[in-house]
Parts: sequence; structure tokens; C-alpha cells
Amino acid sequence: MALIEANPRSYKIKGTFRIATRHAESWPHPVIANGRLYLRDQQDLHCYDLRAE
Repeated sequence: MALIEANPRSYKIKGTFRIATRHAESWPHPVIANGRLYLRDQQDLHCYDLRAE
């Protein structure tokens, strides 16, 4: 997973991490709701808290 800052000419990688599982190629859309990032990897659903501590 990567967070990027994009513009019409280029992009900057702001951060990356590996999700907890990796079953195969997976292209679901990430969802952010109530300060949490939800990612689906085949049958697994991961939730990451994005709120500042």
C-alpha cells in the first residue's frame, strides 16, 4: 500500500506499508471512513486507524 501526492507531472511517495496478508493479486478500492482505512485482500478485511494519536 502506498500513499502518494500526485500532480499532472509527477508524484511523490509519502509513505508505504505491507498489508498483513497477501493471498494473490488484489485490486479492490481502499475505503476511508470515520478515520479508518479499510482494505480487502480476497477473503480478509483489514482496518487501519488513521486518526492522530
